[in-house]
Amino acid sequence: MNRRVPAALAALAALLLTACGPGPDAGVLIEDPWIREAPPGARALAGYMRLENRGDAPVALLLANSDTFERIELHHTLQVDGTMRMVEVDHVPLPPGETVAFAPGGLHLMLFTPREPLRAGDGVTIELTFSDGTARDLRFEVRDVRERR
Repeated sequence: MNRRVPAALAALAALLLTACGPGPDAGVLIEDPWIREAPPGARALAGYMRLENRGDAPVALLLANSDTFERIELHHTLQVDGTMRMVEVDHVPLPPGETVAFAPGGLHLMLFTPREPLRAGDGVTIELTFSDGTARDLRFEVRDVRERR
């Protein structure tokens, strides 16, 4: 009987720790990551997704990296003096309970100098790094822009 008590206490402790930790919905939910297919020889592509902060604290997207591209920058498209311009941003804030869309004409990942040709249907792994210290590897699907209409 004495052997059962420590095992039961260990199981109870594990259950309590699980119940006290963040739930399955905590953190950043990332949905629909995709890259717009570009013409052959294009030196830059754009990546899109939706980020939802399901936590109670603000967090920010800080970096994106991939072995498939020479570099990746966070960009926002803005109208400046009547002209649309892409501007690099150093982070993208994600307030608690909010969803931020990376979409054509707005926020996007600017993917510079692909190391290999990418066609519709290909998958690319991109790592996203957040201000809370977490990093997530995601598979971005390359899509034909005509399929998004």
